[in-house]
Amino acid sequence: ITICPPGAFEIDPVTRRVNFDNEKCVACELCIKACPPRAMELHF
Repeated sequence: ITICPPGAFEIDPVTRRVNFDNEKCVACELCIKACPPRAMELHF
């Protein structure tokens, strides 16, 4: 998912599900702004 600068999101090629690596997340919230309302949330 290209909106994430540090690359915290990856798409599993088998399941086609989005995986999130919270160790890479820098809390820039660009993913929140790019997604439809309530599609995802960040909890710190």
